[in-house]
Amino acid sequence: MAQGARTCKLAMLSVAASSLLLIASLCFVIPILGAQGSVGNLNVVNTSLPTNLEWETVTLPGANPVDPARYVVACSPMLGVGLEGRSCFNALDYAPHGELQEIWAHQGRVPPGIRRAVQLPVAIFSDDTNCIIQPDLVPPRSVARASADNVSNAARAVIIRCVLSRRIGGVALNIGGDDSLQVQVKDFKSPAYECTNSIRSTAVSCRYILDDMLRTETLERMGRVPDREVTVSLPIVLRALVIDTLKRTVATTWSDVWTALEVVNARCVRAGKGGHAIVAAALAGTAIPTTDLSVTIMDEPNPAALAGKPDDTQPEAMGIAVA
Repeated sequence: MAQGARTCKLAMLSVAASSLLLIASLCFVIPILGAQGSVGNLNVVNTSLPTNLEWETVTLPGANPVDPARYVVACSPMLGVGLEGRSCFNALDYAPHGELQEIWAHQGRVPPGIRRAVQLPVAIFSDDTNCIIQPDLVPPRSVARASADNVSNAARAVIIRCVLSRRIGGVALNIGGDDSLQVQVKDFKSPAYECTNSIRSTAVSCRYILDDMLRTETLERMGRVPDREVTVSLPIVLRALVIDTLKRTVATTWSDVWTALEVVNARCVRAGKGGHAIVAAALAGTAIPTTDLSVTIMDEPNPAALAGKPDDTQPEAMGIAVA
């Protein structure tokens, strides 16, 4: 992503004595330890297809009669029940558009020589976060070629066939130039969240930060050395971006942090407010201490949080892909 497009400031600031801190240079993102609340279904990264699907061809209304848009669609309650067309069409309003055939690949697995790719996972949330649209590769494909219009049209076909008629989720195939992409429309159980005061930042500006974040599923331990189990060494300062922890280490994955931030962006920032949400605790049975983590989007960081921090760089460790 072009550097000039980064109009959004990202921050994870200390609000309590046991806080994880991440600050970047208008939209600030803050993870905070010890927040209260229940954890919803954060695993939007999992796009495994249900078994025993019944496929049918869906032609979009108003499609070009010479070259109509046809998609192979299957509906399944495993992808959600009680879905509302209003919510899913609202998510579709946020889907990008364009006729350019682009490369789609998982983050960190873009084939050599490809300078531009849409990095998966991608999740497009409705304002109420009850419905998400999620394109992903068809296993075992490692790369796909499709346009943004291909994806949005496939999602529309699923909404028409599955959500409007049966109120359940679904998936579409036969997408793009090589049929290597699937698009799921499914429900989402939001984590505990709270919207706060009005902010100047916009969901569009925060979009740049969220699109650049790491979204890996590896369990990370974020904290200060010399703890030998720390995988993300803090503090980190990159330009105006800082990650730090004042007391404890944090065990979580970047995909869970990213998903919680998507919830805050959809629920709060689109409405002109800041907010925070709970991130899932670490996996049970690990040797790493577990704790809940909350993330917050706000306008201004606490200036004292920046005092005395070095300006070294470890961009790969802080969950932000810096171009």
